[in-house]
Amino acid sequence: MRLVVLKSGMTIAEAELQQQLITRIRDTIGAITCYKDTVILARLPKTRSGKTLSKTLAHIVNGK
Repeated sequence: MRLVVLKSGMTIAEAELQQQLITRIRDTIGAITCYKDTVILARLPKTRSGKTLSKTLAHIVNGK
């Protein structure tokens, strides 16, 4: 599973973005590194001081 954070103002269908990422990774790195699922986020969850909240990311990935 991969997390993708879009730049502000970017709009793209999730399925289209996932297919583009898989194709690009297969072409550049190889089929062995390919993955099956993508989670698209508007922004990373951060604390007031700007640190990324890894526990919250884990909950997002696990679907909680």
